[in-house]
Amino acid sequence: MFHLPQEIVDLILDEIDAQADLKTLTLLSRTFVVPGQSRLFRTLTLATGTMVRLSDHLSQSPHIGPYVRDLYLNLHVRPDDIQAPLAQAIQLLSKVNRVTISALSGQPWLFWSWNACSKELQTALISLFSLPTMRSLALVRCCGLPAALISHAIACYEEVILQVTDIDVKPEIVFGKRSEAKPLRHLVLLDYSPAATPDVHALLLRPEAKAASAHLQHLELAFPTPLRARDGFDVIPDYAPSLQQLTVTFYRSAFYVTIAHSFSGFPQVKLPALPQLRTLNLRGQVSSFSSVPDSLLLFIAGLWSLTPKLELLDIDLGGITESLPNAPSASAADEALMRLPHLREVRFTMAVTSSTFYPDKHQICSEIRACLPRANAAGILSFPESIPKQPTQWDAMSHLVVF
Repeated sequence: MFHLPQEIVDLILDEIDAQADLKTLTLLSRTFVVPGQSRLFRTLTLATGTMVRLSDHLSQSPHIGPYVRDLYLNLHVRPDDIQAPLAQAIQLLSKVNRVTISALSGQPWLFWSWNACSKELQTALISLFSLPTMRSLALVRCCGLPAALISHAIACYEEVILQVTDIDVKPEIVFGKRSEAKPLRHLVLLDYSPAATPDVHALLLRPEAKAASAHLQHLELAFPTPLRARDGFDVIPDYAPSLQQLTVTFYRSAFYVTIAHSFSGFPQVKLPALPQLRTLNLRGQVSSFSSVPDSLLLFIAGLWSLTPKLELLDIDLGGITESLPNAPSASAADEALMRLPHLREVRFTMAVTSSTFYPDKHQICSEIRACLPRANAAGILSFPESIPKQPTQWDAMSHLVVF
């Protein structure tokens, strides 16, 4: 078989996405075996049902382990029968960049517990988290985690995603030395509530955690209820100086509207001053919604003095079922948008249920334009089609949020 330059091999592989095609290519020519395998095993999922088989495969072909960059551990709450093969498999992975750990998919009410792990598995995980190549850690539906583990992630990784409860502050963990810690750039807090998980909130406010987050650029907060949204905003000021993007997701109870209550569900939250913020994303995860609530317009009205560098305001309204109600704060919101010197787009994304009883999208857009006439005249309002968002690395394992 003739030899191809590595540049040509890489160009060919760049055009192949399907796993089956990659496997076929590695079988056709020895030229593609090593680069093909490195791509086939770049992402590895170790789930309860396939753990033993994959562990055996890694043991028999140890050269595959260093190919793994993204590792997903999707586990039973009490993984007694797979702990030994899981620990063995983890020990063969030496160049992992991103790790996601979650309780078993399809059982959203259950949390994976660190305390249910054997000492052997805990040691293997600590070794994994100590790798100098680690850049991202997602702990989704996990409980009983050592506080030292989360502190280590915040201090050393570029990205941390947390949906955790019952942090254990007692265990001391010795992590391997890293030549250089990577500044935290992206922090995601799912199902976040200082009132419900005060230990998590306290950990995030420790001096060492705030020092490690001095260069944080993107903060994502997801709240389950309006009340938790109010107290959840308390964490934002500690990350305000460097923050360039803020994403806030309100759940059904936060964006739910009834005929009797108009739109009283949007939480009356106060945004702190964010001098470097350039993008603000507000998302409502609901199936029905009554246009733009006045409480949201009131929130927008205060942005000009808090976010002087704001460039993009992205509002996902969910589903629209009614025409625009009376909005006494519309004029103030319109003026605030015009006082933001760097603002280039206010994006309203919505899914409209059109029928005899409900308005169509054109009508809703016209009403919003009429509600914000100066912003509309400036050409900064946009109404893109509602496009399903690509799932992030933790979506497949979390029932609570889809970004």
